[in-house]
Amino acid sequence: MCRKKLGLGRRHRVGVRSGNKIARMSRTGRIYLTGMMGSGKTTLGRRAADVLSRSFVDLDDLIELEAGLSVPEIFATQGEEAFRRIESEVLRAHSDSTNVIIALGGGTLLDEANQKFVLQSGTLVYLSLSEKMLTQRLRSAAAASRRKRPLLLNTLLLTDQDCGPDAATFDEHIQRLRKARLPGYECARLKVDVGGCSEKTALTRLLDSISAMGE
Repeated sequence: MCRKKLGLGRRHRVGVRSGNKIARMSRTGRIYLTGMMGSGKTTLGRRAADVLSRSFVDLDDLIELEAGLSVPEIFATQGEEAFRRIESEVLRAHSDSTNVIIALGGGTLLDEANQKFVLQSGTLVYLSLSEKMLTQRLRSAAAASRRKRPLLLNTLLLTDQDCGPDAATFDEHIQRLRKARLPGYECARLKVDVGGCSEKTALTRLLDSISAMGE
């Protein structure tokens, strides 16, 4: 109901040959990055902002600054509903900047009002991964660090903490999250496949897509 260009090529490695087109586009408004946790919104967003001479903002970081609590602490003490309310407030309060790339939370677009706000105030880019690739990434990330992803932590608590997440329980949890969030992601103007490639290639795909918007 809502609406890709793919290959760090030489032009983006130094940010010169396509610099004029990208620079013009980069100063016209905001770019929002959306996608599941583990899709690289923060890593790729920060690197793309460097190439494009933009500011970079991670919405979760702003939420933590505003609340004086980490995201997991907000989930633990106030619950997901309260977190989503704070998230929506912070999104609106800090989205008046121009020439910025904003990494949204994986669940920010569950709220249709947030979808509408983002689509009206900037360009939404969906960093896409196949379900299989996403699950592999998140299983590795969850086993390595359980502090930054509260919704994954809820699944981990149901499983053997020493042996890692149970495959069926964990995979089903990720599938449910992805299915619930996909309609919001698919409203994006641009969809960039960041799976099955190096971080360098994923960055090039993102930069190429942003550059193509100026054509």
